[in-house]
Amino acid sequence: MNAIFRQPSTGLLKRLENMGIESLITIETNPDKAVEDYLQGNLITKDAEPHEHGHKHAEK
Repeated sequence: MNAIFRQPSTGLLKRLENMGIESLITIETNPDKAVEDYLQGNLITKDAEPHEHGHKHAEK
């Protein structure tokens, strides 16, 4: 199973990976075109960027 994202958080990426879901990050802004490109083998992907947004998350 795959999931296509524009700007996912690193926490989401890790949770999906733990469930066996491959995450693909793209600069494509049109979701329909992203899926079409993926199905045709033409989706341009990029590496995940560090998730820094200036606050701490609650302890679990």
